[in-house]
Amino acid sequence: MTHAFLHATFFDFREAAHWNALSVFVIPALVGGSMALAWGFRPEFSERSKRGAVIGSVVVLATYMLIRNL
Repeated sequence: MTHAFLHATFFDFREAAHWNALSVFVIPALVGGSMALAWGFRPEFSERSKRGAVIGSVVVLATYMLIRNL
């Protein structure tokens, strides 16, 4: 992911995706989330939605790791 972030910093998104395909989703989410927080957006989440987000993230990462290591 470090190489992917380095290439994305210089707007070389094709090379960033080459180094880590998950960076295509992670980098825009981090940028968007940072901008939303900077503009004062403070969402309120229920415990159920927090649990769903954690479970969903674990499933996505586990699936990605499984596919990548085949």
